[in-house]
Amino acid sequence: MKSPHSLDKNPKFYSHPLLKKDLIEWRDYQVEISKIASNQNTLVVLPTALGKTIVALLTLVNILEKAPKSKIIMLAPTRPLVLQHYDVFQKFLKPEIKCCLFSSNLSPIKRTFALNGNQIFFSTPQIIQNDLKAGLYSLEGIGQIIFDETHKARKKYAYTFVANQYLEQNLHPLILGITASPGKDLFRINELCETLQIEQIIFRDFDSPDVKKYTFGINSIFKKIELPNEILKALLILDTAVHKIRDFMFSHEILPKRNFISKFQFIQLIQDLKLMDTLLDPYTTDEDLERYGLTSNYGRMNFPHLLDMFDKKKNDKIPNKSRILNQAINGIYLEHLKELLTTQDIRMFRNYLQKLEERALEGNKRIKRLLNSKYILGAQNLLNPIKKSPKIPVLLEILKNEFLENPNAKIIIFTQYREMAKFLIKELNDFSTNSCQIRAKRFVGQATKANDKGLNQKDQKSMITDFSTNQFNVLVATSVAEEGLDIPSVNSVVFYESIPSEIRLIQRRGRTGRHQIGKCYFLVQSNSLDEIYSFVSHRREEKMHELLKHPKYINTVPKIKRSDKLPEYKFKKLEHIKENYRKIKENHGVNSVKKIETLISQNSDKKKSSGYELIQDITENLTLESKKRIELSKSNKTKGKEKLFLTKKTFTWLISTMGCIGSIRGTKLYCDLDDLYLAAKEEEMDIIKIEKEIQNGITKKMFEKTNNFLISTPIS
Repeated sequence: MKSPHSLDKNPKFYSHPLLKKDLIEWRDYQVEISKIASNQNTLVVLPTALGKTIVALLTLVNILEKAPKSKIIMLAPTRPLVLQHYDVFQKFLKPEIKCCLFSSNLSPIKRTFALNGNQIFFSTPQIIQNDLKAGLYSLEGIGQIIFDETHKARKKYAYTFVANQYLEQNLHPLILGITASPGKDLFRINELCETLQIEQIIFRDFDSPDVKKYTFGINSIFKKIELPNEILKALLILDTAVHKIRDFMFSHEILPKRNFISKFQFIQLIQDLKLMDTLLDPYTTDEDLERYGLTSNYGRMNFPHLLDMFDKKKNDKIPNKSRILNQAINGIYLEHLKELLTTQDIRMFRNYLQKLEERALEGNKRIKRLLNSKYILGAQNLLNPIKKSPKIPVLLEILKNEFLENPNAKIIIFTQYREMAKFLIKELNDFSTNSCQIRAKRFVGQATKANDKGLNQKDQKSMITDFSTNQFNVLVATSVAEEGLDIPSVNSVVFYESIPSEIRLIQRRGRTGRHQIGKCYFLVQSNSLDEIYSFVSHRREEKMHELLKHPKYINTVPKIKRSDKLPEYKFKKLEHIKENYRKIKENHGVNSVKKIETLISQNSDKKKSSGYELIQDITENLTLESKKRIELSKSNKTKGKEKLFLTKKTFTWLISTMGCIGSIRGTKLYCDLDDLYLAAKEEEMDIIKIEKEIQNGITKKMFEKTNNFLISTPIS
């Protein structure tokens, strides 16, 4: 195949006027895909390691060559992935192609002005969404938007909003979606095609004829591990307790009868029980339902039949909601204990029980009853002789053989939990011998959890560099290493536990087999979730491949009618941008006043006669609570330590702003967090301080947070 910019019969590198010479290796399938994606909305499905980013780059330069006055936006779901794309594109593009990194550190005015002097923009979708909602700029001059990890374009995720705006505003839209898995089933794939108006799906796997010559293959090795008798007996006891809860749910028709109930179904049930308070609240309006992503036909309910069951107008005998809730919570605890026992390690099982015991000592009677039940006590007695998971010796044997075969090998071990990663690091480093030098490090996300500090982006990058340069040879990683980080190819990958997601299976496995034949080990314990999840993830991958190879049931859209005139971004003077931004801020203030007046009118017949009264009541409660805490602080001589409560000024701003841009239901204020942060930015407030104050308020139960909404909670 020939490219207009590569006339050699068998070119070694891809050549293009906008790219640096002799850097991008020629691959037929990448060139072919980029040609198609340069002319229509395309969903590209490639396994990890087949070069999705290069496909995006080749497509992008084709479009910039055709429409040099247009702009390109490259979106990714996380900041580390955005930074990675920015670095990769800078490496391959010629210096005259100007790239710009959008972040919250760049003010709205600077972001808008940056559109004048740059051609390619890298951002998370939330930033673009907020800018569009504020009216800072339009997308009519954008030649293409690239959505990385496209499978996230569902429901209320920002990808959906940005795509809708682009398709509405642009007369010549071009969308490129790149992912390793568009969805687990036909419904998800069709939903994605509808959201992004996909005209063409292109799929390749490692067995595709035009891909084979560039890949080395991956050998999947399943290690079946038998559970000790003590664990099997303890598992049987815990199963008996779970079956008792299942029988209760089935007999009262709370849950539909099925052979397998996981903790996920119990979580869904609890979500429904909480959601019903909103749906059955007589004060809930259609506007409330629409604002919070609900519908009048209760489309968000996992088990819709519960609404009729708990509706006093339709049912005289209302079930005991508290009892159902307690049973569901116990079901989650028991299922989680089973998972830790059979897929992780006995030490994690015992640590989790210890955490539950601490909560019982704090006064939680339900947990205390559960811990004192014959099921938990019986399981604990049986497990006393067990010291560690039977997976550990198998894992050590795998590493020993790998390093005997290749002393310079690099290996990634994926595990679900940080705590398990800690145990593995100790086991591996203690195992090192003269013939098997294991140097292992733990790789986790940025979030800091209880007694477990996360890794910031700088530390993550430094650790990846050390791994690349053989400073250590085993990376024990949580899900943070699955996507969004430029981790080098390794000789082998080990799945410490199985996962049910096909996308995570593809991403983890794709870390090996890039430069030589790779190995992927699966540690599967019998009679555990490992067996179920392993089957589910591999079956979902097979079904997805079947759909993509024979896409007759996939509903791509007909060819979109595009304008003959290619997109062209119109230069905006800085003074015009500033004037527009000033008007936006003024309009926001006017709209806020109107919003309060509307809220007062709408809620005049409710428990609180106005938004102002509600704000005043909550603030007064805060003041009383603050005084109590100040006295307590003085008596305990804790002056100078971290504040135990929000400042009244910040709290009042939060409540008043929530009243302006949110809505009132009953005695609570509801506000979308994205809207709240946007308001803070527009008023030039310290976002980091606002986030800390919100988190502090949640910790002190002044606020609740659910589904990206902040909810005020009057203090008792």
